[in-house]
Amino acid sequence: MAELEPSIKNPLPPQSLFTGLDNLITIALGEEGQKIACQVDQTADVARAIVDKYDEASKTAIVRMRIMKKPYRERVLLSVWRDDDSDADHQTALYGTTFPQVGWSFDRTFVSPYDFVGQGDPSTLITITVTVEDEAGNPLPNFQLKWNGNPNPPTLMVDKDGNRLPYDGTNFVSYTDGAGKSEIRVSNIDVSILKIYVYYSNNRSLAPKTLVFSNIGGVSSADVLKPPLLPQAEGDGSLNLDSIDGDFVDVQIPPYQAYSENSQAAVWLNGQIAAIAPIPKNLTIKVAKKFFITGNLNHMAYVAADPDGNPRDSAETEFEVTGTVAWQYPSQPGTLPSVYLQDGGNVINHSQIAGGLFVVVPPYDGMAPGDTVTMSVYLNAYYPGTSARRTNILTLRDQVSDGELASGMIFEFSESDVAGYGRSIVADDPVGNCQIQYQVVSPTGQVRYSTVKSFILNDVPLSKEPAESR
Repeated sequence: MAELEPSIKNPLPPQSLFTGLDNLITIALGEEGQKIACQVDQTADVARAIVDKYDEASKTAIVRMRIMKKPYRERVLLSVWRDDDSDADHQTALYGTTFPQVGWSFDRTFVSPYDFVGQGDPSTLITITVTVEDEAGNPLPNFQLKWNGNPNPPTLMVDKDGNRLPYDGTNFVSYTDGAGKSEIRVSNIDVSILKIYVYYSNNRSLAPKTLVFSNIGGVSSADVLKPPLLPQAEGDGSLNLDSIDGDFVDVQIPPYQAYSENSQAAVWLNGQIAAIAPIPKNLTIKVAKKFFITGNLNHMAYVAADPDGNPRDSAETEFEVTGTVAWQYPSQPGTLPSVYLQDGGNVINHSQIAGGLFVVVPPYDGMAPGDTVTMSVYLNAYYPGTSARRTNILTLRDQVSDGELASGMIFEFSESDVAGYGRSIVADDPVGNCQIQYQVVSPTGQVRYSTVKSFILNDVPLSKEPAESR
């Protein structure tokens, strides 16, 4: 009786394989204990494949295919056959290739730990949305993501339905849905400053994001650190931004028992994290002037942690702030076509930024692989409920790939970075405005700019704040 042949099981065309990453392809074995061989129709500098491991229980094998660069016509042919018979029929699959575009958005980066108000309370949850698309902007479903943190991952990591993420012994695991999105929620049992990481194929990762879990602004505690100091304050304790040179204000962390040179602090200012930095020897951290609310009473505190974690909250200090904050605008003229929002329209509001703000660079004249595109978003509005100006510049950078030449590039900005820009309480003040421009640097060094696109920044609310019990 002839031995049954192996067959390619998953993934199958038309699902594409990923360029620059390891692709794991499941092979169904024809017989128990069967061994297989494999090859790809490319030179070794383009793609290669090996039989990675066997699973006798499921009668499957895993082929690991690495695609180093775009193959001819963006296709790669995989062949598998019985290893004991070079003349056996080859089972083949012809795959398209794409480079996955992975981005993430946070609804906020500062919440209370759940030992304060109870596990699952909405005020303790940070929602993280990862979006994965191919180079043409099409969603990539069932894309595996692995999660971890430093010095440890958040205590609770669940999907959007509240189910705990599975743990593979090293990382927590989630998958994108049919829309190419994976939405998870994280919380922590205790006060903490931690970095969260998301990994995808071949251990690539996005730049880590720092999350802060703190009871600042919540219940009082006898075990709090001394409040921060403002060495540049006036004699009455107020802060005049116009009397301070430069764009930053000095915030001093009082010495505390657990301090060491590798300690770090997160400075909390008016419900948001204004700075996260190692605590230097002079105990002074720089906080940008743009985070202060002029003409109002400001509240400030900090979370300090030693190299092993062990974080502690400080008491709050409050002080009046005067002076001016200048709005910021693009300064370079440009001729390349302007950006547009993936969801359309000329207004940025809460529905536009939920899960991330997606900005599209359309194909431009001379667009070529290897171009470096830097997107700058200029946000100018007001702190909600005040007439105090709020401003920021967000910047992302990426290189053009082959698959983006026809459809353009998509940049994703986190919800937490765009939230908190509202209307002034003074009726005659101008409406908030967002101006977006991109720069293109070719591989030869030629620099070009786009025309500036303006959007109304329409009452985008602050990210949800931690629970309070004052």
